[in-house]
Amino acid sequence: MGRKSLGDYFELNEMPTGRWLFALRGASEELDALEIGSLREAAEGAREVGRSVLDLEMRWETFKGKSRARGDARKFKLEIVRLLGGVHAVCQARAEGPVDDPRVAAAETLLETCFPSGLRGVVEQPYEVFLGTVRTLVRGWRGALSEQVVALGLGPDVDHIAARLDSLDSELRPGVAGGVDYEDVQAAREGLHEAGCALLSRVIAHFALAGDGAEVEREAAATRERVLAELNRQQRLVAETRSRHRPVLDVDPETGVEVDPDVVVTPTPETDVVADP
Repeated sequence: MGRKSLGDYFELNEMPTGRWLFALRGASEELDALEIGSLREAAEGAREVGRSVLDLEMRWETFKGKSRARGDARKFKLEIVRLLGGVHAVCQARAEGPVDDPRVAAAETLLETCFPSGLRGVVEQPYEVFLGTVRTLVRGWRGALSEQVVALGLGPDVDHIAARLDSLDSELRPGVAGGVDYEDVQAAREGLHEAGCALLSRVIAHFALAGDGAEVEREAAATRERVLAELNRQQRLVAETRSRHRPVLDVDPETGVEVDPDVVVTPTPETDVVADP
């Protein structure tokens, strides 16, 4: 069993980078007003991680449209799509049944974790993005989600998908566009999630140790919730969107306004001007 990350201890939804940055900005501004220097520095450190992820995503967005697909890439992708469709269909079928059936729980977990936007959210992507996404799924199916895969008898399907991935990968080589691989982007996003969880743990610990007495504890809890208000709001919006099986749109990291998924958002320079809420 691999070492747990800090994110494993928090039930936080993964969020697009812009949403993380907007949530971290809200926390940083509240901490600045409260003059809690150490926590504000931690928040700014997490924002810096977010900005680097956004920069990497911008580079990826620039290159991903220039697909290197050739030869049999289309054939291999279609085979993988067919296999993924089979996995998705099994999960949907098994999700219907008695609540105490472990196979029902396994199917629901796989649907929520691997297909939050349905099958189309996985398969309707450019070749390189599709390859990275499915590689991530296979790692999960052979790792953290292996019990669910075994419960539903999907082991052979996972092996077939992994084999086709190697074939697809060979068709998309040589070279990585612009020096940016989708797996690099994925790893950077995981790092941002971890940085956000680290800040959350520090905020919780700080206000938990604010002092004794019911009034002090109530005040500390209220202040903590103000600091985390935007993070909680973004988490709620993401959860509500995924519960409707719709894709989660990113937001402008400065304004919090949802953006078109085909538009690349760039961070604006920091200023001393704070817009009215």
